[in-house]
Amino acid sequence: MPNKRSRGRLRHRITIKDPTPSQSNSGHPAESPAAISNGSDLPANVYDVGGGEPLRDQQVEAHITTIVEMNYLSGVKPEYHVTYGSRRLEIMKALDRDGRQRKLELHCRELAN
Repeated sequence: MPNKRSRGRLRHRITIKDPTPSQSNSGHPAESPAAISNGSDLPANVYDVGGGEPLRDQQVEAHITTIVEMNYLSGVKPEYHVTYGSRRLEIMKALDRDGRQRKLELHCRELAN
């Protein structure tokens, strides 16, 4: 049975950043994390799930608060951050559900601002 959430176009815009401190050209730590894509606004669908709500396959993941569905982007890793409006989310899992590198599902938890 197809996932009803993924139907239609990707209507939200997100940014994915590597929170690892990087260095500026002068060798000093950079002030902000680097975006991992050329464009800062990536199309996505963002869904809030309640803590402990069953996800696909009926698995309960209490720490997951948000699921982000987007087109596949290589190099996305757990611990990277998603910015969605004023919200900051930490990626806990990055899943290529069908293994065809077409769609990416990010299981995230909200970070305090």
